Amino acid sequence: MQALDSLLSYTIWANRTWLDFVFRDAASDAWLTGMISHIYLAEQAWFQRIYDEAVYPGVFETRTAAELTAMAELHEGRYTQVLQSDLDRVIAYKRFNGEAYETPLGDILLHLVTHGSHHRGQMATHASREKLPFPTTDFINYSRTRAT
Repeated sequence: MQALDSLLSYTIWANRTWLDFVFRDAASDAWLTGMISHIYLAEQAWFQRIYDEAVYPGVFETRTAAELTAMAELHEGRYTQVLQSDLDRVIAYKRFNGEAYETPLGDILLHLVTHGSHHRGQMATHASREKLPFPTTDFINYSRTRAT
């Protein structure tokens, strides 16, 4: 539980760091704005599944800074709530292609950690190619900044 809590706090921080960077320093880069949007829209879809809400399928749309900031705030609260619930609870859901699955809540949360890390790595590669001074959001940097 403590490790997952730490990873989710890291995920919230890293996503927010990239969100701030993209809309402060790279808002004209359609690929970066699309990717940070995807990270948050995919989180939204998983939270909608967890909370048994209608799932919005547009996970590859691009959203505004204001929309993503509101989403980030909502997700932070949802991460806190689900972390305090039964992580072994099995969530039944359908993928966007209609396939039905069941996955323990704890595994879904770990998926969100790795999904965000994967795409933030892609964003760093893209920003580097574009000569943009992107933020360092690896876990060790997060843990060092939190220790001070």
